[in-house]
Amino acid sequence: MIFSIVKKPTRLVEQLITITTNDKRVLKIFIIFTITKNFIHGKKTYGKTARIKKIKNISKNIINRALDGKNIDLIYKMCYSDIIGDKIKQISKNLVRIKQYYITRIKHSK
Repeated sequence: MIFSIVKKPTRLVEQLITITTNDKRVLKIFIIFTITKNFIHGKKTYGKTARIKKIKNISKNIINRALDGKNIDLIYKMCYSDIIGDKIKQISKNLVRIKQYYITRIKHSK
């Protein structure tokens, strides 16, 4: 799956976010997203590291606000729908163009 979403000219970014449920379980959410090229001042640029860090922080804040302290069934429904990804794409439009946003795995931690 990963190789099919990465095509030139894109950049693949990985992220790990830890949240807790309402019954104090700890979940680790694994995320990958791709960034497409931007045309800034006539140059083709990809996501720079400072902008990628901002996008990661925005993504982490949105997911924490939406999922932290919620029921585990609601967390799975929200993660495997496109609600979170569409919201992050919309907010990050001015920084970096996110082409695809996937929550790839949810892992239960002890």
